[in-house]
Amino acid sequence: MGLSKLISSNHMIQMLNIADNGIGNKGLEFITDAIIAQQSLVYLNIENNNLTSKCLPSIKKLLCKLSSIVDLWLGKNEIDDSLPIEVSYQIFKPYCKLKRLELNENNLSEIGINAVFEAMVNNKSIEYLNFEGSFKCGIDRIRMPYLNLMLQTNETLKHLNISNCGI
Repeated sequence: MGLSKLISSNHMIQMLNIADNGIGNKGLEFITDAIIAQQSLVYLNIENNNLTSKCLPSIKKLLCKLSSIVDLWLGKNEIDDSLPIEVSYQIFKPYCKLKRLELNENNLSEIGINAVFEAMVNNKSIEYLNFEGSFKCGIDRIRMPYLNLMLQTNETLKHLNISNCGI
């Protein structure tokens, strides 16, 4: 794939937006190592690329090996709960530098949402969290203690978008 070679040709990329390309899970898997080679990368947008939770190994690898990432855009895909659960494990870790996490317009249930809310209780970096249109389970299915505790204890979160979520 030419995209992998193109990304690999410059190791100083700080912002990489490959949204709206329909690369799919296999395409992301193919370019993951090239993305990881960008040790100065702080912004990664892979929205609207027909990704499902089968891309989880690639996302996990990106989060584990690319500690410089600050903005991660995963919205407008077909991701289910397994991805936010894995992301929540990563944001528990003290080296997490994520400031913005976009999970908008995916196929999440209360399980994935609650996992992220629980992780956010201890997170010290995320300022912007977007779930817009990602879950239709309604507020009654969200574990309010986690949401409440997150909002009371998290001192970095400045923007929480839960619009169009069946509340």
